[in-house]
Amino acid sequence: PSSSGGPIHTRATQPDIPAVHVNHFGKGRAAYISNPLYKLIKIPHITDHDTFPTKQHRQWPLSRAEGWLRDLTRELLDELAPGPPIRVEGPHHLESTFFEQDEEDRVVVHLINSTVRLLGKTYVIGPATILVRKDLARGRKAALAWPERRDLTATEKGEYLEFEVPETGVHQIVIFEPL
Repeated sequence: PSSSGGPIHTRATQPDIPAVHVNHFGKGRAAYISNPLYKLIKIPHITDHDTFPTKQHRQWPLSRAEGWLRDLTRELLDELAPGPPIRVEGPHHLESTFFEQDEEDRVVVHLINSTVRLLGKTYVIGPATILVRKDLARGRKAALAWPERRDLTATEKGEYLEFEVPETGVHQIVIFEPL
């Protein structure tokens, strides 16, 4: 991405409309990714050979655009908001959300398997890695809270603590709470 602002790519579905645009907004910067790029994910009968290892999985009607679009979005987020407090790395069909529960001084991470929504059937995916910035992790323990309860151990990785999470069926919940 261009840190000076302005279009990054100029060939989306129309040659005169930028596909991605980064601009100054208020005291920061904002990025716009055109909707036609996200429509590429829905193109039928394009297989995703990089995500799933078996021949059966390669026949799923997924778009190869999904991988590079995910990478583009990640790169834009890294540029606009470097050093996030929590980062999840995993298969393309793993979605995540984060919540703070102030009263319990707890952070909750939901890991959601989107294969059921996209394919009508759940295929186990994973594993995943949750990276928690050390200042957020300090004084907290990590545990898989659902579908089973089990403590997670950390490995140091630069300014983050790294937690390995097993395969995700439909949904998993990981919590970071006071020691």
